[in-house]
Amino acid sequence: MADDLSKIREEFTPETQDNFTKLEEQRLNLAFLKSQLGRFEQETEQKKTYAKLAFRLVCGWLSIVLLILIAQGFSGCCLWSLWAGYVWGFHLDDRVLMALIGSTTANIFGVLYIVMKYLFPSK
Repeated sequence: MADDLSKIREEFTPETQDNFTKLEEQRLNLAFLKSQLGRFEQETEQKKTYAKLAFRLVCGWLSIVLLILIAQGFSGCCLWSLWAGYVWGFHLDDRVLMALIGSTTANIFGVLYIVMKYLFPSK
């Protein structure tokens, strides 16, 4: 048994231990890099998803505002007035339209700014 221990001690010289240590360090570095790559890929997919959702939100928002503006524009028209103006009574004051356009513009820029800051953070 003593001979077996001496053989094992001879096999594990400081040089072989250094090689094992280097291999273990390389294995750990590789595992760390793989985990970082996985995290980066997951973040990229989430950012794409949130960017698409923000884009759809802005498009929907603009579509609704555009419909309101079109309805307001046609409220003075004779045919439109007969159908919409008298039946629904759709008419917005100029101050309300300006507030709608101004707040929509500010909100769209705000949403796009927040999304871009999230997608491309300064490091």
